[in-house]
Amino acid sequence: MIDEIYNTSVENRKVIHVMVVIAACLFGFFLIPVFFESWNSDKFTPSLVAPRLTISIWWWLTLYILLPAAFFFYHHSAPISPLELIIRFYLLLLFLFIERFIRIWWLAKPFIDQDRSHELYNYIQRQKYYWRGFSFLFPLPLLFLYLILMTKARAYRFKPRHCKRCGSLSKRLSEEEDDKLLNVGQQTEEKIKSIDYDVWLCMQCGATEILSYINANTEYKACESCTFVTTALVEKRTITPATYDNEGAGEEEYKCTHCGHRQIVPFVISQLRTSSSGSDGSSGGDGSSGGSFGGGSSGGGGASSSW
Repeated sequence: MIDEIYNTSVENRKVIHVMVVIAACLFGFFLIPVFFESWNSDKFTPSLVAPRLTISIWWWLTLYILLPAAFFFYHHSAPISPLELIIRFYLLLLFLFIERFIRIWWLAKPFIDQDRSHELYNYIQRQKYYWRGFSFLFPLPLLFLYLILMTKARAYRFKPRHCKRCGSLSKRLSEEEDDKLLNVGQQTEEKIKSIDYDVWLCMQCGATEILSYINANTEYKACESCTFVTTALVEKRTITPATYDNEGAGEEEYKCTHCGHRQIVPFVISQLRTSSSGSDGSSGGDGSSGGSFGGGSSGGGGASSSW
């Protein structure tokens, strides 16, 4: 069957082979490892508490194994030309992107039905960099879908909220006004841009609601002492260098911008290995961490998000 598909000129056959190899590498490298890693985990288990873009195992097989095979190997009678192969590849990617876009809104439905605009904004923001990156590679129609997501997210964030105490409409304060209602730690988080806070003030009873929006692209972590997201790596040093016989040891030093607390996190440096070429060169790395970074929850009581 494959021979019939590639029964064309030598130049076209070379192009087709290259396209098939590239497509196979992309799907194999990015998707198959995730599938086998997730088989016995909870990544295929839907969760409305912490929504993930989860799908069943059989739907995963259909999307990323059976569907690509059908796109690339189905034909009528004429051989597949390089142009047709490129068009099929593009259409396949568009189908997968649109399916993902629809799945996002399906999982967002509980937030919409329950008027949980704060959680909905954070949920959409988790998809931000995924769609932004691919919109540069496939601007039509992904750029349009990306703009829809971001416009919706902004609308949900600034949607008028009702006071939880009396039910009246609340007003979102400006950045200058909300600083007066934030504690020093929260103000520090806003200053270093690890968290952005929105403060809503009820004009009827004076109750306030503080919502946090975590910037997952920040280098700061939650401090184990004050719990604010104000701790960052200040130094990474080697204690014992790795050798060909033994692993090495190192440590990372973190310092909190807010309270000044310092934390030392040890890590293991991989043992050096002789290169396969037989030369004197070696390979090594920082190794896996020998300890985990501690820390409390973020200030402000808001739900975290991974942008």
